[in-house]
Amino acid sequence: VHKMSLEEKKALLFFTTGNDRAPIGGLGSLPFVIIRNGDDTD
Repeated sequence: VHKMSLEEKKALLFFTTGNDRAPIGGLGSLPFVIIRNGDDTD
């Protein structure tokens, strides 16, 4: 992420949150959880 351009960072933020701007409280106030969806195939 550190090497991404500003436009790429905005696109990633939009993909994950639905908005291309950080919330007023900053990104630290944004809950972010990644979970696996579907059956475990391992």
